[in-house]
Amino acid sequence: MTAFLLFGSILLSVGCVASGYSLAGYFVPGILLGVLGTTWIIGLIRRWKWVPLPGLLAIYGFAAAGFFLGLPAGLMFLGAIFGLSAWDLSDFYARLRLAAEGDDVPGLERRHILRLMLVLLLGAGLSTAALVEHVHISFEWMVVLILLGAWGFGRIVRQLLH
Repeated sequence: MTAFLLFGSILLSVGCVASGYSLAGYFVPGILLGVLGTTWIIGLIRRWKWVPLPGLLAIYGFAAAGFFLGLPAGLMFLGAIFGLSAWDLSDFYARLRLAAEGDDVPGLERRHILRLMLVLLLGAGLSTAALVEHVHISFEWMVVLILLGAWGFGRIVRQLLH
């Protein structure tokens, strides 16, 4: 199940960003993205551990450049979201192959995929809301949001260190 979602996420990520470029007439970046997706998939099959991070950075770089070029924002966001999903699933897939016989692999997959989908849906919803509606936030609310973000980042760091 994880392998299917992983390879599907890579194909959707590369496909969304490449189609955004191709629709605007930029065919060379579309070809480069095809090479990137192929390399990412071959790297996963050959168990190259270094492939997912450059793949994610390249997808995000192409998506960011697409925003600045005025390409369809929805395709760039979808490509970035599926790229993040592929990066996360690449690491999880590599760790899952190291599971012992007695581990509950289907349960681990279900829980990880559920958490990933919740995070991706929340991120996609907030990104879509930011694209559709421009909200002016007062200074006080901005301070509250910054403090909440710093608190959340601190919790993430504390969780990683323990």
